[in-house]
Amino acid sequence: MSDNPYAPPKARVGEPVARGLTEAPPEARLYSSLQIAAATFIGSPLIGGWLIAANHKTLARPEQANQAIILCVVVTLALIGLGIVLPERFPRVALSVAGAVGFRAWAETRFSIVLEKHRAAGGSLFSWWRVVGLALLAAAIVFTVAVTLVAVYSVVVTRE
Repeated sequence: MSDNPYAPPKARVGEPVARGLTEAPPEARLYSSLQIAAATFIGSPLIGGWLIAANHKTLARPEQANQAIILCVVVTLALIGLGIVLPERFPRVALSVAGAVGFRAWAETRFSIVLEKHRAAGGSLFSWWRVVGLALLAAAIVFTVAVTLVAVYSVVVTRE
C-alpha cells in the first residue's frame, strides 16, 4: 500500500513558524542567559542584544530579533551618554553590572524554557570562546565610539 496523499504533514508548518518556535532544532546552537550576561558585562549591551537577537533568529522570531537589535543600540548609546555626564567619582562598573543583570533577566524570560528543552534533547550551546571573543570585539567598538563622542563633546564644550 502507498502513503495516504491526504494525510496531514509530519513536518512543522504554518502557525508555529509564523509566531516563532517554542523549541530549537536539535542541531541548532543557542546562547545561554549566563553567556549573554557575561558578554554584556564585558562588551556592553550591544553584544548582549546581538546574542539575544541570534537566539530569536534561531527560533524563527525575526520581529523579536529586530527589536532586540534596536533596544541594544539604544541602551548602549544611553549608557555611553550617562557615563559621560556622571560625576568623576561614580563607579562606572556599576553601569556594566546593571546592564549584565538586566540582559540576563531579559534572556531568562525569553529563553529559559527553550534552553531547558534544548539541553534535554541533546542540543548544544555556543562555546564560551566565541562569546568572549565577540564580547571583546564589541568592547573595542564601543570604546572607539565612546572616545570619539568624548572628544567631540569636549571640543563642543570648550568652544562655548
